[in-house]
Amino acid sequence: MALFLIAIVGFGLPISWDEQSYDNNGKLSTQAMIFDMASNLWTRWFLPKWAYRLGNKKLKRIDEAYSSFVPFMRHRIAERETELKKLRACDTQAETDRTDLIKDVFGRLVDAKLSEGRLALSDEEVIGNSFVFVSQLRPYSF
Repeated sequence: MALFLIAIVGFGLPISWDEQSYDNNGKLSTQAMIFDMASNLWTRWFLPKWAYRLGNKKLKRIDEAYSSFVPFMRHRIAERETELKKLRACDTQAETDRTDLIKDVFGRLVDAKLSEGRLALSDEEVIGNSFVFVSQLRPYSF
């Protein structure tokens, strides 16, 4: 349940109860990627990298989830940047009114990335904050 709440409210991701683990192209679904990351934090942190190449299916899936997270997040950041730049371009309202239109935490992180000055976030900081959200799913996912 927490997975769905954070994925939808925190990231604005369309996730459904009956989503398959793999899509038609054999790619790990967003839902499965987030769940596998949240469920296997300790495994990922304590096993050496060579262990993921031993052929164990579970370890291969964990590695796939972690390996696909950063490219997935970069893609999501680019998508959200495009949306927010359009919003900024056509928005004549004050900045505080514009931020009220951003309904999820991820959108606010990307908006902070688009900000100017020393408080602007980098891609890595947005991804790092997103990872913190995902890692917090662990205690509540089961």
